[in-house]
Amino acid sequence: MHLFRSLLYVPADNERRIEKALNSGADVAILDLEDSVAVERKEAARNKLKSHLARPRTAIAYVRVNAMSTPFCLEDIHAAMESGASGISLPMVESPEDVFAVDWVMSQLEKKLALEAGSVGLLPVIETARGLQFAAQALARVKRVRRAGLGVGDLALEMNLELSADQREILPYRHSLVLASSVAGLEAPLDTVYLDLDNLEGLRESCIQSRRIGFQGRRIIHPSHIAIVNEAYAPTDAEVRLAEKIVAEFGEAERNGIAAMRVGASVVDYPVARRAQAVLARRDAIRQAEAKQKVVFPQ
Repeated sequence: MHLFRSLLYVPADNERRIEKALNSGADVAILDLEDSVAVERKEAARNKLKSHLARPRTAIAYVRVNAMSTPFCLEDIHAAMESGASGISLPMVESPEDVFAVDWVMSQLEKKLALEAGSVGLLPVIETARGLQFAAQALARVKRVRRAGLGVGDLALEMNLELSADQREILPYRHSLVLASSVAGLEAPLDTVYLDLDNLEGLRESCIQSRRIGFQGRRIIHPSHIAIVNEAYAPTDAEVRLAEKIVAEFGEAERNGIAAMRVGASVVDYPVARRAQAVLARRDAIRQAEAKQKVVFPQ
């Protein structure tokens, strides 16, 4: 199980920053061919992906390609897959047709490159009102899509939102993507970038709220955010202790024919017990990831 707590963007034309990002402690490093690379440098950045992704790394490596509306998208996808990226981050997704088209291209490239079918992930990022409206349909039925991301830069511009420091104005749109992801049968989604780079306490609070409303992690643009994000999207010690107690006591009660009971101040039934099991599974996945910090990719 791969963790997707922290996904660190790094410009695909900045060799020094790429080397650091791939071993930064982020769960995922996203080499960005889109917004952070000037038009005149996109081809050169694309051509260097293979050498970048051949380096030892502790992070999963994704590549953010340019949007389908640009002349760069197809070649970006080809270069990313040929270079050994674990996944493609696709911006500005607005419809099922967007996802189906890119999935078809990726399937053809997997055949051409002798890759296992469906082995390269696809991370659609929802960034527009239309994208949110059709998110549930767009995210369903493509197996390589396991989770989606929210982007609010273009969304805020399109909808005339004036974002405050805590980004409370986008809370309804966060809820919308959590709901759409659940309807589509996906994992919990990934939250938008927190733009106030020096406000680390604000970042922490934003991540805690984000996790509580259903996100599993978030995309970030500065290494100083990695440790805070990783901690915020992990169960707390208190949550783990309570989950252990619930699982143990509910299991004993169930063996005695009881399916609802009290643990401390909480009433526990099957949904609560399953939630406790999910907390412990998350704890175990994090432990495994930390134990493998010295493992590098590609192997």
